[in-house]
Amino acid sequence: MRAGKNRPTRVHYRRKSGAGRKVGDHFSEPHPAPRRVDDKMPGDFVIRDANGQALACVYARESDLKRASNMATLTVRYDIATPRFVHGFVYEGEETERAALKKAMQEAAVKAGINTETWLQSVVIHAPKVLPDAAPDARQRMNSAITAWALDLSAGHPTRHGTIDEFLNDSDFLVIITKAIDGEISCEVHATSKCAGSA
Repeated sequence: MRAGKNRPTRVHYRRKSGAGRKVGDHFSEPHPAPRRVDDKMPGDFVIRDANGQALACVYARESDLKRASNMATLTVRYDIATPRFVHGFVYEGEETERAALKKAMQEAAVKAGINTETWLQSVVIHAPKVLPDAAPDARQRMNSAITAWALDLSAGHPTRHGTIDEFLNDSDFLVIITKAIDGEISCEVHATSKCAGSA
């Protein structure tokens, strides 16, 4: 799942009917494994099953490819042992998009009459209970709030202090939430520099 306004790829699915199949059989019969990916052009590829049937064709505009290749990612993952909860998503956004996201979260907190940091922490803590049964739009809103919370975490750089948001242009980040209960959040922050290999 990706947050942000622009999505660099468009996915087009094409289903091919097979001889001797009854109507409805194509949903119950899985595509033969192993599957493979054929590169057609930079940024374009076809996913095929073992028989060579095209399952999906993915196309990207050149301008979107350049934008996506220069954009750092923030991956947020819940990995809570008890009770077991695993959830994750990837956020890609430029500085202006991140600022707009944080502003929207501040406005939502003000509307609710609560401090922004307290509200975002509350969303992070309640996500394991709410996300499993959440509708897609509610899940997207929660992921946006979790992203805003993660952007303000310390980047963990040993010599240069700052938030993930401040370092996101130069590094990819992975935030693993290992505990979110009783008003307490525990997480690990990992950074990988886009230039040097690690931060």
